[in-house]
Amino acid sequence: PNSFDRRSMYECTQWFADRADKKGLPITGVAINVNDYIRKWDQPGVKAQYQKRMREDLKRYRNNPSIVMWCNSGNFFGHKEDQNPRVIGRRDWETDNAYARRNAKRGEEAIAMIKLADPTRPVFTHQGGNVGDVNTVNNYLNLIQTQEVEEWLSEWSENGNMPFFAV
Repeated sequence: PNSFDRRSMYECTQWFADRADKKGLPITGVAINVNDYIRKWDQPGVKAQYQKRMREDLKRYRNNPSIVMWCNSGNFFGHKEDQNPRVIGRRDWETDNAYARRNAKRGEEAIAMIKLADPTRPVFTHQGGNVGDVNTVNNYLNLIQTQEVEEWLSEWSENGNMPFFAV
């Protein structure tokens, strides 16, 4: 998910969603990127500004049936243990890093706002660990032995309490 506000990029969510609708392909929709807002979340008016901007965007795209989930950030909520097989897909796991905990709490508040605007779809954060409805990590298993790759999700399959999505 890109920050269209910050990067002034051409926004092509509708283009992708229209084509996915025609082909019957499921995609994740981009809710406004929360990363820049999270840094100043407790400042007056920031939450309201995010909520207003996010609602405007979701209104435009929420009727596309191809959009099956919303994503609202990229590479912001990850932490040093996010690929640890013992914590993948575990909502009950919490980092000992106060900064990461604070940001995760703010991220969950932003996700709650998205769910108010569209309660029909799950919301995740790209490379966001257990922030959101789906646990996600950037997945780089190419430098470990085959046996470890094959067993990597064993703990999650037995003890995970949320869906996992390798992004």
